Amino acid sequence: MGADLAAAGADLHAGFPGRALADGKDVAKQAGNNHPTSIPTGVFKTSDGYINIATTGGRIWERCAQAIGAPELVTNPDYATAPARSKNRDALNAAIGKLTEKKSTDTWVSELNAAGVPCGPIYSIDQMFEDAQVKHLGIAQYVPNDENRHIQLVGQPVTLSRTPSRMAARRRNSASRPKRCWPSSVSARTRSPISGTRKGSLTERPSARKFSG
Repeated sequence: MGADLAAAGADLHAGFPGRALADGKDVAKQAGNNHPTSIPTGVFKTSDGYINIATTGGRIWERCAQAIGAPELVTNPDYATAPARSKNRDALNAAIGKLTEKKSTDTWVSELNAAGVPCGPIYSIDQMFEDAQVKHLGIAQYVPNDENRHIQLVGQPVTLSRTPSRMAARRRNSASRPKRCWPSSVSARTRSPISGTRKGSLTERPSARKFSG
């Protein structure tokens, strides 16, 4: 199995790369934290952080406007249609932002999801590790060490049923780069993410780290 970050990044752009390849003309423009064509979709400030709201289509936009307490935005000529919302994106986002700042992230996520509007929190690093799904996946793993210290690091994001990885030990004098342990059935060449290793030199293969399944 090959895992390539460049390929994953291209695939994460939904259908936009395919549309660009189809005729070379339908190329979505960069829009920062906003969605290029689905508006309003992006990052909005809350009273204690930030959330991401996604309104894909007119019906969800109407539900969103109702949920944030601004149904008049739906009939406003500047925001009544998708082309109008695209043209007036900045003004619309500012109007929504004034409302989202009044409540907490948890409150908005609960209320918007209940209204059928896709919405989620934007975490800080420590908040991410407290998320229920992150805990369930066991991404943070304890690392055995000779000093009997409480060391917890990020494990492999790829889960293999036949050859699962685990934290076996940390590197000497470093708590940030632990050794990873694969079963003995996996060849040394396959399990090492570093190739071209010579004495006094480490050369990492560009754009590809391989994990054995």
